[in-house]
This record gives sequence, structure tokens and C-alpha cells, in this order.
Amino acid sequence: MSLPGNNPARRGFTLLELMVVLVLLGLAASLVGPRFDGVLNFVRGADRVQMLADTLRAARNDAVRLGLPHTVEVDYLNAQLRTVAGGRTESLAWGDANTLLQPGLPDPALKTVRFLPSGSAQRSVHLPVGGEGDQTVHVVGPTGRVWVE
Repeated sequence: MSLPGNNPARRGFTLLELMVVLVLLGLAASLVGPRFDGVLNFVRGADRVQMLADTLRAARNDAVRLGLPHTVEVDYLNAQLRTVAGGRTESLAWGDANTLLQPGLPDPALKTVRFLPSGSAQRSVHLPVGGEGDQTVHVVGPTGRVWVE
């Protein structure tokens, strides 16, 4: 004699039940997935801003420490940051050029910041960073201070 609910033929899920659950999970993922794209774009934009600010601060510190002028080239067209000092050039990939060159971003597409051994910048520069949550990295000429807005 078997007990109710203890039928050996009724263990597990049917194929139809599994298919319904998979379809519901797929629908839920399709509704939630696009929302994460905006979050990822914002994070990528914040990473680019931080990378640019860190590169500028490091160049300023190296100019003071080594007593050599350091130039940072911000190449919006090729999405690269280049540091030039003492005849040496270092390049760093910097995101996606299509994102960086949104309308309203700089012309010319190559901006340079030159830090002198005193720590000051040759001139003040404003470097916009495109993408979600657009921001601008500023370099103040006389002090060489780097800040993000």
C-alpha cells in the first residue's frame, strides 16, 4: 500500500514545468538586462575620469620629483593617454573613441598638458570625458592642481 504523495511515478518535474520556468526566467532577464547597461556605461565613464586624473597627477609628481618637464597628451581620436618625459613616451589605452568623441567634446581631438619641474602646468586646461555622467578634469596652470567636476 502506498501513501498519498509518495507515488514513485510522480517524483520530480515534468518537461513542461521545466520549460515554463525557463521561459519565465528568460523574460525576467530580458527586462532587467538593459538596465545594467546604463550602470556599466556610468562605471566605465568614472573609470576613464579616474584614469585621466591619476595620469595627470602622476605626471605632475614625476616632474617635481625628477626635475624634468612631463607632458601628458590626451588623444580623444585614438582613445589614448600618452606621457612624454625625457625622450620617453608611454601610451595607455583609454576607453572607446566613439564614446569619448560625443558631440560637444573637444576640438582639437589632441589636448596636451605640460607640467614643469616647479609643479605648475604651462597653462590651464579643461578635459571633458564623455559617456554616461559626463565629467571634466581640470588642470589649474599656476598651481598644477588637478581636480574633477
